[in-house]
Amino acid sequence: MPKKIKTKNFLLGIILLILFPKLSLALTNISSCSVLDKEGETYILTADIIDSSTSYCINIQANNIILDCQNHIIDGNDNADYGIYIYRSSQQTTNITIKNCIVSDWDEANIYLYKADGNTLSLIH
Repeated sequence: MPKKIKTKNFLLGIILLILFPKLSLALTNISSCSVLDKEGETYILTADIIDSSTSYCINIQANNIILDCQNHIIDGNDNADYGIYIYRSSQQTTNITIKNCIVSDWDEANIYLYKADGNTLSLIH
């Protein structure tokens, strides 16, 4: 029976890649402030970030990515500028998904988007 489940999961993965060629199966774990710069990547926050002094804590530079915080906290020290930062120099569709994040205590903005369209924010507290 387990072999059938593995085969079904493999076939489902192949079908999804055929139907959605930009779909990424790549996962990168992060546990501290980071630059997210791999297009198509899914980033998983694996620990709380508490009292960060990094002014661009999660700096999302690539398009078509997912940030899943898994209900972890991205917390600033009240002086650092941005918890999650998405900045583009010209208007574009960035297609970024941010989910399951608790973002607090940033001086300028908890989440900052500039010239970035087509994004999804869900389960943000």
